[in-house]
Amino acid sequence: MSMHSNYHCIILEIRNLSKYSVMARSQGHMEIATVCSKLMLCVECPQVDKSGWNTCSITKVQCVGGVRVNSASDSVPMVVHPRFMVFCLSFWYASRFEHVLRRVVRGKYTKLYCDEFTLSEISAMIVSDSEIVKMAVDNFINALSHVHRTMNNFLVIPKRGSETLSNFSI
Repeated sequence: MSMHSNYHCIILEIRNLSKYSVMARSQGHMEIATVCSKLMLCVECPQVDKSGWNTCSITKVQCVGGVRVNSASDSVPMVVHPRFMVFCLSFWYASRFEHVLRRVVRGKYTKLYCDEFTLSEISAMIVSDSEIVKMAVDNFINALSHVHRTMNNFLVIPKRGSETLSNFSI
């Protein structure tokens, strides 16, 4: 039950990340809103693009290389300046955490391995797996904190006594 409750809190935070895109759009920062939306929808992690000169989608400044924030299957790449790499990775990781966690768990607990155990035994193994908790959850907390700090400063969101976006209504 504790794991389910914690998972529900994480999912709530992930869903609330979309508020940043809405808030950026409402303040006239269409480029930021578009980048955030693309990051939330893209299954692929943002990729470093070193193929010559690009125009940053946010600042419209020419830069060597960049970070591709949309899917490789999209015909037109959306690239941002390399200085936004940490933000893009953090926003993508936090907003796609369910996907990342699923991939990590499926990679470690394959169907062949899990056929020997019951569902409750597998759940107990995952809960006690400190590698997954330390790696995935700690990275999620760090990524979410970075996104909150960056967007709160950029959008000038007043402090409300909580680091979560859940308390902020649009």
